[in-house]
Amino acid sequence: MVASTHRGPSSSSSGKNPAGSPAGPMRLLIVTLVSIFVAEALIMVLMSYFPSLPPYEKAVMDASLLLLVIIPILYFFLFRPMKSYIDRQLTLEKMIFDIEEREQKRIGKRLHDSLGQILTGIAFQAKVIERKLEKTMPGEAAYMAEITSHINDATNEARLLAKDLRSIGTEGESLRAALTDLSAHTEAKYNLRCSTCCNEEIFLNDKTAVTHLYRIAQEAITNAVQHGNPGNIEISLSGNREQLVMKIEDDGSGFQRTGRHSGRGIEIMHYRAKSIGASLDIQSEINAGTVVTCILPGKT
Repeated sequence: MVASTHRGPSSSSSGKNPAGSPAGPMRLLIVTLVSIFVAEALIMVLMSYFPSLPPYEKAVMDASLLLLVIIPILYFFLFRPMKSYIDRQLTLEKMIFDIEEREQKRIGKRLHDSLGQILTGIAFQAKVIERKLEKTMPGEAAYMAEITSHINDATNEARLLAKDLRSIGTEGESLRAALTDLSAHTEAKYNLRCSTCCNEEIFLNDKTAVTHLYRIAQEAITNAVQHGNPGNIEISLSGNREQLVMKIEDDGSGFQRTGRHSGRGIEIMHYRAKSIGASLDIQSEINAGTVVTCILPGKT
């Protein structure tokens, strides 16, 4: 996995297009400015052959010729390479997100299958020792019972972490089922009321879209808990052939967003929505809670 991650960016940066390197945009700007300078110099030389033209006609001719020259220059030396550069960066970002999802799935599986099973075995052995000590050393048995309780707490925490890192959208699982499970997990982890409202099963053929929608809901809940201290959170899901609408509402304290500080979590939610062609709207008022709405067109 590490090797493939290394090869991806290397192959992207080794192309012949100068925009493929980090210095690409600056190099393109310099080439464009030099081209414009040379074009204007040639136009001025050409204008010297028409000394009898009135000043305003010279100005119009100069501007017209420069416009005819600058449009193809900007297209071939700036716009087209910059579009290629931006597309390449978006591809790399998507690759990074895909790698992140795979790593989260792998870590979550190991937490559940390996660490969870080990902790369960230790808790079972501790319980056996506790029962043996009850007959001969009651005081030590109580101490062992406390240790067993801590091990069980660690086991539950490992399972909750595994659910946080889970990969959803697997075969046979609907978005509603995934969000319902997220609601139950949120109630258990944060000790608040969290519900899912969905009148019918909604399946998406695009597993990537399902994963991003799930992560958006997960991030919205995390933001609400960390910054709003809500008592209730509701996830609603509705859809038809035109669009799918997902809302996450809470009754927390809300927050104020500014241009300089909108939060990394909010930026990630917007990126996830944009990557699947969805729109994301966040409405929040102080002491009136927050509503996060994500609309995915034409995917149901």
